Amino acid sequence: MKKSLLFIINTYQRLSTSWRLLGGVPLFTTTTCKFHPSCSEYAVLAIQTHGSLRGSAKAIGRVCRCNPWSAGGVDYPT
Repeated sequence: MKKSLLFIINTYQRLSTSWRLLGGVPLFTTTTCKFHPSCSEYAVLAIQTHGSLRGSAKAIGRVCRCNPWSAGGVDYPT
């Protein structure tokens, strides 16, 4: 399960980079992430550190915190 989740996230990261490079994503939708590491990098770290279930829950929580009213900043999974 852990490997398949990491594969899905890695595929997402590659596709999103490819789409931006090919111009498939409108410029107004590409913004810089408020957090470091990005949400997908956070998900990988959380799953590697805490396992599939708890890591996924932490990643979902992070995505919920990533909103226009958030200040952002450095946030690593603990």
